[in-house]
Amino acid sequence: MLRLKKITSKYHIMIVLFFPIIVTLIFWQLLNGPYKENESIDYIGFYLPVAKNILANKGITINGHIALDYPPGYPVIIAFISGVAETLQIQQDIMVKYSTLIFIMLCSFFIYKIARTIWTPFNSIIASSLWTCYPLILWLTKQPNSEIPYMLIFYSAFYCYITGLRLKKYSALLFLTVGLLCGFGMLIRPIGIGCGVIFAFLLMINRAFALKKRILMAFLILLANIIAVFPWELYVYQNTKQIVVLCKGHDSYSIFDGLTFAEFNPDGNRSGISVPDDVRKFMREIVTNCGPSAKTTELIDAVITKASIQPVTVAKLLSIKALRSWYGTDSNRLENYIIILQIIYLIMLFTAIYHFFIKRKEHHYLLLVCGIFLFYFWGMTIMVLSIVRYMTPILGLLFIFFPVLFQIIPYVAGCKFILKK
Repeated sequence: MLRLKKITSKYHIMIVLFFPIIVTLIFWQLLNGPYKENESIDYIGFYLPVAKNILANKGITINGHIALDYPPGYPVIIAFISGVAETLQIQQDIMVKYSTLIFIMLCSFFIYKIARTIWTPFNSIIASSLWTCYPLILWLTKQPNSEIPYMLIFYSAFYCYITGLRLKKYSALLFLTVGLLCGFGMLIRPIGIGCGVIFAFLLMINRAFALKKRILMAFLILLANIIAVFPWELYVYQNTKQIVVLCKGHDSYSIFDGLTFAEFNPDGNRSGISVPDDVRKFMREIVTNCGPSAKTTELIDAVITKASIQPVTVAKLLSIKALRSWYGTDSNRLENYIIILQIIYLIMLFTAIYHFFIKRKEHHYLLLVCGIFLFYFWGMTIMVLSIVRYMTPILGLLFIFFPVLFQIIPYVAGCKFILKK
């Protein structure tokens, strides 16, 4: 019987690993026309040139200067993949494209492992498979981007965290790993800057450990977080004599872009973004009075001043940004289709969470953890350019709750799904 269980487990893992590869390859084949093209301006203009300089032993630089527009994590990943491609004598762009399959496969694996802490293997496969087929995830795979590698880091950190809560014997090592992974995630995407702090906070309010141990474990998370980022911060300081948190080229610019998205069109690819007249006028004022090079403090002052004079206008802008976080795109393309998709997703999500809250009371803490991260990613997205791409890491994680939907409809194709672990 034990041998049979091991064989069955291997089949589970094979499905989890290979199903996303098959689905992604099919999706690539279905793409046609301009949708097949690499539209990532950041990749072409920053990530790839920096990666080439790393391979050429020029350091993390671009145009002769240290590269600070974005954190260094993704260029380092591209440089590693390009180095492997050179060694194997494979075209660099082909190697980068198909490395996405590896990232997607590993993300699916960690979604499965997280879901496995609350569901049976079969229902955990359902969670990872639904994540794999989520159109927003599939769309990310069509061109190089930093979101998918970041998702791998975030999901693996999340799995180590909940495993650390369960396996108290190895908790110190696991929470150290959580901190390191959160630090590596910050070096790939700045949106991860607060994840280590959130994990530490969530650990402090969890009474599974004694207070002294909670303090120690939270300290380990934060310490490892700092250790992971410190070499980059030291490298930046040695080359610029400045203290820079992750990057500095796009911090205020991202906020400016997020406040003026319907009026500011730097790449000429935005059109038809509709906002109320008073909101558009406010955006125009920010473009005229502040400009893309404005400091973060200047932009905050502009918003506060406007809020004191026309609070309704500012409230409208923030509400629009909050809504666009769930469906918006940089170019405003396909948003009508994404809205329909997201309405279906949210209906399923809220239904799943409601029934999970009622039926799985022993896992309420997991709901709390996911809820806090949802509001964190949502808040960070509202602060900058409010597009759904920035929300995909947490939206993907929430698929772990979807198997409870099969408890509402217990019979599918004549089979009853037993959801209790």
